[in-house]
Amino acid sequence: MSEPVYKVEIYGEAKIGWILRLVKEIGEIMSFKPEDFSSPTAFQQALSRNLQNLFPKAMEIAMNPKILEEKTYVAEIKIKDVYGREVMLTIGLGDSIPPLTSEKVKARVIIELYEEESTAVS
Repeated sequence: MSEPVYKVEIYGEAKIGWILRLVKEIGEIMSFKPEDFSSPTAFQQALSRNLQNLFPKAMEIAMNPKILEEKTYVAEIKIKDVYGREVMLTIGLGDSIPPLTSEKVKARVIIELYEEESTAVS
């Protein structure tokens, strides 16, 4: 990675919490595209596709119900863009809660713009 050409720091707030690891995995399995909501039939087809993708996970849960107890910690970060619109993103914090004294904390997001170095071999 080359040196950043432009760097900006954006300040906001974050809320620390937990989700079941299973919910995160289901979110990775299931996906909807904008066109999936274009008609009732398109939605039914998307729902069917997602449910079919979900069945193997349901079988895994049936074989190991302890999966329902596994938690992962996340931070939901809220910042404002240059136009004042709220932007939200979530980051994973791992399997244990970070050593913070409050669930609501300040956040700093650093964005660096840079050009990729060429990997071509002469």
